[in-house]
Parts: sequence; structure tokens; C-alpha cells
Amino acid sequence: MPPKLSAAFKWGWTAFILLLTVFPYLWAYATTPAGFHYSWTLPPYPEDSFAYMAWSRQALNGHWLFSLKYTALPHAPFLFHPFFLVCGKLAAWTGWEIGVVHLLMKSLGVALFFWTLFKVLEHLRFDRIQAACACVLVGLSSGLGALARDLVGPETLGNLLPIDLWLVDSNTFWCLLWNPLYPVTLALILGAFLFVDRASLGGKSRDFYLGGLAIGVLGLIHPYETAVLWPLLILIIVVRLGRQAWPALLRFAAASAPILAYAAAVALFHPLLREHSVHSQEKMHSPSLAACLIGFGLPLALALWGAFRYRREIASRYWPLLAWLALGFGLSRLPLWFQMKLLFGLHLPLCLLAGAACGLIWRQTSWRTTILLSGILLAFMTTFSLWTDAVREHPERPYRIGSDVMEGLAFLQKDSRTDDIVCASPATSLLIPVYAGNTVIWGHWAQSAGFTARQQWAHRVFDDASPLNAQERSREFWGMGIKYVFLDGAWREKFGIHPPEWLSARAQKAFENPAVIIYRRLL
Repeated sequence: MPPKLSAAFKWGWTAFILLLTVFPYLWAYATTPAGFHYSWTLPPYPEDSFAYMAWSRQALNGHWLFSLKYTALPHAPFLFHPFFLVCGKLAAWTGWEIGVVHLLMKSLGVALFFWTLFKVLEHLRFDRIQAACACVLVGLSSGLGALARDLVGPETLGNLLPIDLWLVDSNTFWCLLWNPLYPVTLALILGAFLFVDRASLGGKSRDFYLGGLAIGVLGLIHPYETAVLWPLLILIIVVRLGRQAWPALLRFAAASAPILAYAAAVALFHPLLREHSVHSQEKMHSPSLAACLIGFGLPLALALWGAFRYRREIASRYWPLLAWLALGFGLSRLPLWFQMKLLFGLHLPLCLLAGAACGLIWRQTSWRTTILLSGILLAFMTTFSLWTDAVREHPERPYRIGSDVMEGLAFLQKDSRTDDIVCASPATSLLIPVYAGNTVIWGHWAQSAGFTARQQWAHRVFDDASPLNAQERSREFWGMGIKYVFLDGAWREKFGIHPPEWLSARAQKAFENPAVIIYRRLL
């Protein structure tokens, strides 16, 4: 058995990554100016962060099943999401802000991920050099796109946009930094792989159940990766066990198939989720091969070099990792829903293969120290470019919310019911389900079912060039079922100070401060 990583390295490395992935939030909180509230989110995709927080808000409000708060189309709560259910219940129990709870859960997820990673490294029988290199690459290597942008400038890159500049899913560090759901998802992915691969090599049969259960939970909280992982694990069982695979397959399927069938049925047959999925096919095409090559960076280069230079050893010992990559890249090129999301997690087998290659380099070259230290330095440099983006790029809205807007949201939270529909600008609508708990008519591009129809509706109601008269505009507007109108920014200037007749005739002013005016519909 190869020597294991020391406990000091494991604890120290986990603590180091935790510090790197928590500090930007603490820095943003500490530097939030007076008159603003920090939302406990980071760039680049506020709509996703607030959609997650909106689910936790529903759990905080006592719901066990969730609805899509960014669409006004009527529907009963239907979505079971155990991760954000736990987050919301924890927020209700502690009284902490949802954003703080998400940061705590993200940090616990980072620790769980690395604990699982260390178990995988022991299972794969990595020696200390291989395991340490894999840990460094998993934790720090963030692709070459951010480094190339900083060195040569975005103009030189032109239309070539490496995925590590815009796709959080493309590298582990960004996943651990940005989002409370992703670290837990990565831990489940590694855990499922560990259980099934270990059991198929003669381990305990109960591990097939545990691997299937991990896949099932993954299907409930972040289902996209099951399209890659489920067939991969079945392949491992069949190849390893041959004709003796049936009992193992039945154990694995017994724990995973019922849960995955439920998740698939909801996605396929619930009309709102189906529209959400179909709409994603228009927005989430997989990036070009060049964007992937640059975006995966150093781990991809090392993995490819190791697979070529030491192909016999890599193919015989680590073929499941190669199969993982082939399935992930292959499926991401098919016309599937959320095809771009199928790249999520592929950084893990890349870094494991790269770590294995580093160990072989260490054994067989006299320049091993120079090569290894150069690789570690490059890994640090790529992550530093990404990390500084998170620290320095922090615009006021929506990551920092004005205190007047927060006051208006607090009024809504107290004065309204959670199923009341609120009309606000798309940017402000992102915040309302999180801080007030209401339903809005738009906000998140994928959860705003019927978004095209909403845009046409807005043109008919709000555009001065619309042929509708005041009475027709009023009928169109209030016919949406709107109970409150939240006006801030440009909307306040246009509709709040001197409200048009179609608004004022059927509503009264319920709240006002220097930045916000709220109208409540008259009964």
C-alpha cells in the first residue's frame, strides 16, 4: 500500500482552500459601504444565486415542496429539493440570514468534498506525490483563460472565450468558491464513484447501495450530472464483474432508479419544468473545443500527456477515469437539454489523471523538482487570476442592495402573503422572492416560464407607443393577477412619482421612501 498523505497535509490543505473560498465573502461584507446591504453572493450569475436563496426562503416560510417564484403562471408547489430545504430550515431555526446560512453550508460542503477526495486518492492507491499533486490541481488549477486574459488582454483573445472565464462548472475551485450547492454536488459525485468502484473491486456489497443512493440524492439536488455518472458506474460494474454483475446492478439500481425516475418524471411531465428545460437547449450549448482546451488548462495538458506517455499503465489502472472523460465530453456534444452542464465535474477525473501523471514524471525524470514546482506555480497563478476577480469585481447591484430597497422589501414581507404576485423591474424582481418571499412575473431567465409572452405583455402595457388606451392597459396589467407594484430606480421615476391612470385608478400607495414606492391593488 503506497504511503498516505499525512493528516497535517489533509487538514492544512482543506483549511487553506476554505480560507480562499470564504475570504471574498468576508471581504465584500467588510467593504460594503454605509447605506447598503451585502447579499452574501459573488459574481458572475446573480440570477442563479438568488434563485437558490428563493428556494431556501420557501423552506424558511414552512414549505416542504417548492414552486418557481420567478413566474406568475399559477402552479402548486411541486419541487422537492433536500439541500435547500435543509438550508431554509436551518435559517428558520437559527434566525440567520439565508445568505449566511448558504455560506456556512458551502463551507461544510468544501470540507466534505476534500474528505471524500482523500478517500478516493487512497482507493486509487496514489502515492504521496501523486495524491499531493492531485489535491493541488483539484483545489487550485482554474484553466489558462483568466491568466491569458491578464497577460495579453481580452482584445487579443477576441471571439475565443475560454470556459474558465464564464463557466463556473469548468473547474473545481470556482465551484467551491461561488455556490453552496456545487461543493456538495462534487462530494456526491466523488462519493458515488468511490462506492461503486470500490465495491466492484471486491469491496462490501452494501457499497453498491450507497453508490446508488448518492446518485439518487444527486438526481434530486443537481440532476444534470446523473446523465454522465449513472452510465459510467453501470459500465464500471459490468466491465469489472462481467457475468457476475447482475446482483451488483440490482443493488445499485434499487437505490438509485426510483429516485431518478421521480426526478426525470418531474422534469419531463411538469409543464413549467419542461418549458424550463426546452428553453435551456437554446441557451446552454456546449462551448467550442478550443474554449474547452484553454479553459481546462494545466490538468488537461498533464492528463493527455500522461495518457500518451504512460498509456499502458494509465489505461490499465485508471481506465474508469478515462471513460468518465469520454462519456462527459461525448454527451455534452449531443443535442440534450442542458448539454453544457454535462461538463460539470469533468475537472475531477482530469485532475486525478494529471496527479497520476505527475507521480510518474517524478519517478522517471531528473528534472522532476523543477517541473513539479513549475506546475504548482502555474496552478497558483491561474487560480489567483480567478480569485482576484471575485475580490475586486463587486458592483453595487444586485450584490449590494440599497438600504431603502431593503426597507421596501421588509415592508412587502410583512404586508403581503407569499403567494401574492409583485410586479417590479427584472433586476429588482430577483430580490423579491428572496427577501420578501413573494412571486414575481420575471427575473431568472430559465425559471420565468412564458418569458417571451411576458415581454410582449410588457410592451403592450408600458410602451408609450402601444395602441392600448388607459382602460385596456389597466385590464392587461391587473389581469396578470398582480397584487403589489414595487417601483425603484427608473421604474420609480417613470411610474411612481406621477403614476399613469391605468395604475392609479385601481391601486393606492402603500409605502414610500426616497428610493422606493409600493402600490397595493385595491380590492
